[in-house]
Amino acid sequence: MTKKFNISHVTLNRQLRQSNNMSMGKYLKLVRLMHARELLLSTNKSIELVAFESGFSNARVLNRNFREWKRKTPTEYRNEFSTYFIR
Repeated sequence: MTKKFNISHVTLNRQLRQSNNMSMGKYLKLVRLMHARELLLSTNKSIELVAFESGFSNARVLNRNFREWKRKTPTEYRNEFSTYFIR
């Protein structure tokens, strides 16, 4: 991404910290988690496929990060909230 915008990693990280108070790694993880949440609520895709499509290496990594973020596993979250969304 830094090559696309012709900016160094250090500069991009500094700018993200200034604007969002978040490192590049944390920001990327949050974007991936939000994408996973969207897929969980709008599709019937398996957790493994949701993990892959969201940029996580496997379902176990997604589970760990999702639980840290939402205090629920992806399956628990889907079961609790997917009734509010049309699939």
